[in-house]
Amino acid sequence: MKKHIFAYINPQVTSKVLPMYWYLAYNVYSKSVIELGGVILGTYIVPINEIDNGLDYWSTCMFGEDNPDDPFFTPTDRATLDKRRKMILGPIIEKAVKAGNIVIPTDFETGFDHKTSLVSSLGTEEDPNYYLTRGYPGTVNTYKFLRITTPDHNKLPPTNEETFIGYILISMFYNQAEIAEEYPADKYPLIAEKFSLVQKYMKEKYHIDLDAIANGPDDWDLPLPTISENPNERE
Repeated sequence: MKKHIFAYINPQVTSKVLPMYWYLAYNVYSKSVIELGGVILGTYIVPINEIDNGLDYWSTCMFGEDNPDDPFFTPTDRATLDKRRKMILGPIIEKAVKAGNIVIPTDFETGFDHKTSLVSSLGTEEDPNYYLTRGYPGTVNTYKFLRITTPDHNKLPPTNEETFIGYILISMFYNQAEIAEEYPADKYPLIAEKFSLVQKYMKEKYHIDLDAIANGPDDWDLPLPTISENPNERE
């Protein structure tokens, strides 16, 4: 937490955002019971990696008894550790924007049309209302930080706040080289302009280096504890 989370944020951003209690927990899950006529036919366990909407607490769970179809995101290598750190950092910064700790710069909205419907389906890339052409790069699935989500076909654009948050989260998901490859500036100049604006603004105004978050620390070595299958046997 010290090396991969708190090294990238500061009290200016986290005030009014972080909870009173933050549990580092073992085996946090939700349980669904399938029942018919009072007879329990089965149960389904869903691991919960992050809880960030508790009344006075959050929970981070990296270890537990896996559901084979939906295991915990246990950081056993660099790839899973990278996902886990971003799954924690993403909601913190998103909530900081919504709480007003991070104020959207007034010039961010210039160039956007938040009223005209977008198109995003295959084959509409040359349409002037194609979402990337209009400057909307999408946003990140913060639940697992695994993919970029795009606007629905013919859906109204996201709000200015949602768009700003999307730029922040994608800047955490991809480093600058990957952003340049994913959103080429010659093809999508408005997107390139806004990524540059957002990254510079966050670094200079709030001391949040989004590219540093995307890349992670120089030293990724992190000794992880061995967790017994029986939590009662843990030291």
